Amino acid sequence: MRWLVSGIAGLVAVAFVSLAAMGGGLYWQRVETRSEQAARDELGPLAQKQIPTVFTYDYKTVERTLTDAYQLLTPDYRKEFEDRANSDIIPQARARELVSQANVVGVGVMDAQRNSAAETWTAGSVIRAATTRSGSLPRRSTSWQTGSPPR
Repeated sequence: MRWLVSGIAGLVAVAFVSLAAMGGGLYWQRVETRSEQAARDELGPLAQKQIPTVFTYDYKTVERTLTDAYQLLTPDYRKEFEDRANSDIIPQARARELVSQANVVGVGVMDAQRNSAAETWTAGSVIRAATTRSGSLPRRSTSWQTGSPPR
């Protein structure tokens, strides 16, 4: 009789632990699903707002504008962008008195996790020289498209 009571108590304990584990797993799955959806909902409008910040500048304030944009980039890309800005973008913008205006045309979320996400976006830009010898303002249009960053 004593063995029977011990066996039943053991089975009840195993069943309780198993049900608790299943409940915890289901709860965590719900947390991750809701977090992924929240990331998807936030990413589009955030990208729509922040991407022009990185690609829009005026030759008078290009250094400050791009310095502010560095904090919006991932650490790996930040260094690459900073090097390119210091060696190419800032000197050319000042020398040619360039004004760049970027507009995001579309944003789409490719993948969303609880703590990270990847998007694809398309933006157009108009780069103008502030002054030219002939007095006209030449324009150059560019469009960018990117995918998910390498992992």
